[in-house]
This record gives sequence, structure tokens and C-alpha cells, in this order.
Amino acid sequence: MLTRGCYKKNIQMTKIKVMITALIGMAGFTACNSGATEVAKQDAVNLNTYVDSVEKLTPVYTVANWSTVDNGYQERALLAEKNLATLEAADKAKVEESKVKYAALKAKYETKLKENEMEAKTAAATPDYRQVLRNRLFGEGKMG
Repeated sequence: MLTRGCYKKNIQMTKIKVMITALIGMAGFTACNSGATEVAKQDAVNLNTYVDSVEKLTPVYTVANWSTVDNGYQERALLAEKNLATLEAADKAKVEESKVKYAALKAKYETKLKENEMEAKTAAATPDYRQVLRNRLFGEGKMG
């Protein structure tokens, strides 16, 4: 049997082991959270940088170009959204500002793409005035 002194030492050792285990666990969680915070900050910075760079580029209003821009934004936005809860308020505000900038940029691109499409349809529907004149003077399909 354990004597009273040994019993107290055993309880103290158990308490010390529990405290050490708790400290190690807390240190591990803290290390993981700070790493997640850094990743979240980097994702937010990447999104902000991408939106700013697209906004500063000379716009090329083609469907292929727009799909490339949109795919790049969607990838970065997905990463930023995944860790949005771990960001500080200032970083969250920057992400939201980037989303607003992108929405305006998207509206501008879509409007320009529709205008270009309408111009192409109008140009295709309007015959060449020289061909119309030839057809009137010489008949349909008589001169090339």
C-alpha cells in the first residue's frame, strides 16, 4: 500500500502531467491558428492584387479574355472565402472592397461584350454599299 506521503506525490505528479499535456495542446492549437491566419491573409492579399491588376490592364473585350479573367478571380475568391472568418476586420473590408471593384469591372465587361456583339450583328446584317450599287446597276450576281 501507498503511504500518505507517496499518495500526495502521486497526485501531484498526475496534476503536473495533465498541466504539461494541456500546455502542449494549447501551444499546438495556437501554432495551427496563426498559420491559418497567415494563409488567410495571403489569400486576401492575392485577391486584392488580382482585382487591382485586372482593373489596371488595358481591357480586351473578348469572351475568351473575359473567361480567363473570371476564372482567375473565382479561384482566388474561393480561397479567400474559405478562410474569411479568421481574418481581421481590416482585411475583411479589403476583401469586400475587392468584390465590389470586381462587380463593377464585370458589369463593364459584360456591357462592352454585348455592345460588341450587337455591332457585329449590325455589320453582318448591313450589306456593303458597293455590292448593293453593283446589284442595282447590273443585276443580282452579274459582276463580282
